[in-house]
Amino acid sequence: MRSASEAGGDEPEAPRPSAAGGGRAGYKPRAFTDLTNAMNVGRTRDEGRASSTVAEYTAEAKRFHEFLAADDARTLRAVAGETCGLDMVSKRGSPPGPGGRLFGAATVDMAKFFTTPPPSADKLVLAFLSDRSLDWCCSEDKVRKIAAALNRSFGLHGRLGPWTKDEGSPVNSVQVMAARDAHKNKRRRGNVSLKGVDPIRYRDLYRFYKEHFSGKPLREWDQEKVMLYTSMLVGMNLCLRFNELCRLR
Repeated sequence: MRSASEAGGDEPEAPRPSAAGGGRAGYKPRAFTDLTNAMNVGRTRDEGRASSTVAEYTAEAKRFHEFLAADDARTLRAVAGETCGLDMVSKRGSPPGPGGRLFGAATVDMAKFFTTPPPSADKLVLAFLSDRSLDWCCSEDKVRKIAAALNRSFGLHGRLGPWTKDEGSPVNSVQVMAARDAHKNKRRRGNVSLKGVDPIRYRDLYRFYKEHFSGKPLREWDQEKVMLYTSMLVGMNLCLRFNELCRLR
């Protein structure tokens, strides 16, 4: 039988690597460190994230940059100190014009900030969270997204782990976590003041309780109002539980 080249066909196939690992001439295995880094999926922080999520994180990091650079990096210089703050400013903001009250935005070296954040960087994170959330009145999901975006930015520059004086991400500092917990409690208190602890205690019943019972001694409670209030609660509980049980049939 003639070969493909003798028959005037295509070029002969290149030799395939043998099962024993012979391979082509000149083949060099990858270094072991490269293999372990490639296998360590956790090192790729955006692995498995949707492109839209990564875009949102990038936009949030840009807002943080604008926050630090605003008004000649006034917040950065005030919190980190004039010397430390100016060390991260590569270009000062322009002075205000006639009738202006604010300086122009400075140019902050964000790579330097994320790589070697100042000891008070967690206070800057707190200020940014408060600024972005309208005094901590936003949803918990929004705060979580902002914190995740900043954590990603610090992680891309190698600042991982719990925040201490000079290492880790300041987003995970004790002060920031305490503020986030306080924000959650504030949100819960706001929901309780409108709806009550029990989901079946509607706003009208909560208002009725607050008007006739809350803050008053028990002997001053009107008996008919107590009976009306308790009968409504019991009736609503029975109706709700009965409807739930009917679905299990």
